[in-house]
Amino acid sequence: YKGRWITAGRGRDFRLFILFISGVMALIHPVFVLAGISFVALLTNMIVLKRIIISRYISSEDNPSLFFNTKAIIFDFDGTLADTMSFLTEKATELISKNYGIAEEEARRRYLETSGLDFPSQLEILFPSDPKNRKIAEIFEAEKQSRIMELPLFQDTVKTLRAFREENLKLFLCSSTDSELLKRYCKEKGIYDFFEECLGLKPGFRKQKQLLYIIEKYGFKPNEVLFVGDSLKDGEISGKAGIPFLGISRIFEKRDFSRKGLSCIEDLTSLYRVYRKAVKLWNQVG
Repeated sequence: YKGRWITAGRGRDFRLFILFISGVMALIHPVFVLAGISFVALLTNMIVLKRIIISRYISSEDNPSLFFNTKAIIFDFDGTLADTMSFLTEKATELISKNYGIAEEEARRRYLETSGLDFPSQLEILFPSDPKNRKIAEIFEAEKQSRIMELPLFQDTVKTLRAFREENLKLFLCSSTDSELLKRYCKEKGIYDFFEECLGLKPGFRKQKQLLYIIEKYGFKPNEVLFVGDSLKDGEISGKAGIPFLGISRIFEKRDFSRKGLSCIEDLTSLYRVYRKAVKLWNQVG
């Protein structure tokens, strides 16, 4: 803890000094002993209360302590910065249901459970070694290529990215979207220059390798980076890379992240608000 009154050591020494003074003053009248003990008891309880309040904020559901050592934020793309997941989910559900003989509701559930991975990897998990997988993945990618430029950013994306850059944090983009398509979208939507690098899918360069690449190239420790994404698989990938993760409750609800032991916020505006809370708390506990 930081602070003149609540920091470890200083408060204790001050309270001992009060008891010493009250002991000396007892030579004048014994009531000074009672006054000294009462003052120390009041001060101690106020310190404890202040520390409890700080600890409560730190342990809150949005977990501001994730930001305590953060020097960089890595953002997922689809469903985190760009409002693309409704379209992608609809298209994937249609293709899976039609080509693998699964009801649409079940197809949708399976797609979302594996979202965060690139679509070919999703199909291999859902339908291992099925000869149709490659063709279906190609159809899905063609649809994504033809429509993605029509899909918007979330309303708070630009504002949030700008705010974090003003805090001198390094920002990165990490995605299962094709690398060239990702860069083209970011340039067209005016967010490309917010990032140190925009990393998309290339052969042998999926999300986990992208995360590790950022750490190694820029010399970050894993706890100095925060990965923000909208899927449970993003949290799993982040964990394998040893990087803290914070979810956004768009396609999954907070309870879904909680079941996996992951913290979650509502939107990008909330993300920046949690960061500012963390900065304030860090000044008291760091």
